[in-house]
Formats: sequence, structure tokens, C-alpha cells
Amino acid sequence: MQREAEAGGDTTTTYHPRVISEETTNESSGTRILLTEFDREQRPVAKHVRQRLARRFSVVGDNFDVEVNGEMVTGDERNLKSRCEFKRTFNDEIISEEGHSISGWIGTLPKPTPDDVEGGVAVMARGKTVQKPISFGVAEGGTRGQMALQYLVGEIHADFLDEDEDLIATHRSEVLWEKEPATDLHDFIVNEIKEICSQWPERRREEQMEELRTEESYQQYIQPLDERERNC
Repeated sequence: MQREAEAGGDTTTTYHPRVISEETTNESSGTRILLTEFDREQRPVAKHVRQRLARRFSVVGDNFDVEVNGEMVTGDERNLKSRCEFKRTFNDEIISEEGHSISGWIGTLPKPTPDDVEGGVAVMARGKTVQKPISFGVAEGGTRGQMALQYLVGEIHADFLDEDEDLIATHRSEVLWEKEPATDLHDFIVNEIKEICSQWPERRREEQMEELRTEESYQQYIQPLDERERNC
């Protein structure tokens, strides 16, 4: 059954699953989701499913188990941070006059985000995603170095968002950024993204030049040059 809310136009869905079997079990409490009859051309890759679930729940491995095809999903599969070429990390950083703090990181990958990775910065509260990855509208402002947004990933942990039920949308995938203190977090993330974008072109250029200098062909080219020419 589905109905349109009178105010705001939101869609509310009530789902009544079909009971496959009903019996007593010795298993502990939990949820099992069984997906069958996939379209051959749209069948999900198990590896990608595992990575997305690992990123969806930051509490994986902390008395919270997730399995795919009978194999445990581990925190190591949330591997975006380790893959970043450049990144900023935050540890209990105060972002408001009221003392709200956040942790996490924002960075850029060596290559544009692949199809199996959602680009942008995600926000989590108490181990679960409350804002799917977005670029926070930075691209709309014509930011210097905005090409970096194609490489941008990040994860910010802000548990204070979960202390007020009015700060998170009912579907739990978006934060209501127009409300305090979410606005403070929004401004903080936007400023960090803009700064990363502005620094990215030069840092990228330096990294590429450093890689070039280590190549044998480059060394052979500069060998005959004098010191002044080498440093040009």
C-alpha cells in the first residue's frame, strides 16, 4: 500500500512481506535478506555488495555481523581511506560554539571514482549512514580545482546528529541540513571540500612530477644536462 502525504508530497510505503515459513529456530536474533531471480544483465557482483555494506555500517565487527553468501563482511573492506592519494583526517574536531565534535576523513582517489564507489562525502551517526555521499553543492559554485570532485570521497562521523530525531529524514539517508546544529556541520564540510579542491591541482602536479623523475627514461634524458638545466 502506498500513499502520498498531503503535506510536502512525501511518499510513505507500508510493506507487508510474504511469509515463506514460520517455525521455531535455535538461532539468535537477526535479519536475513534473500535475493533471488536476478536479471542476468543486472546481477550484482558479490564483491561490490560487500563493499557497499561495509561502508554503510561503520560498526561492522563491533558486535554487529553482516554476511554475504555466508561469508562475513569485515571492516577491512571499507578500504576507501587507504586508497586515497591525498586526505585530511579529523579527530574529535570541534565544529560549533556549542562544542559539537566530529571525526573522519575526506580525500581524493588517484583516479576518478569507479562505478562501484559512490563519490562524495558520506555522514554517519552511531555507526550508520545518515547522509549518502554527496558533494554538498560545491560544484555549483564554480570552485577552483572542482575537477577534484570526480576523485572525492570521504566519511564524517557526527553522532550528535542522532541525538535529535528532527535532524535526519525519516528514510535515514539524508540529513536535514537547514536545521541547527546540522548547518554547522554542513558549513564545515563545504569549507573542507573547497580547500581540498583548491589545493588539489598543485598537489596533483607535484605528485605526477615526482613519479616522472623516478622513471628511467627521464633520468636518461637529464643525464647529459648541466645542473642549472636539470633544475629548470
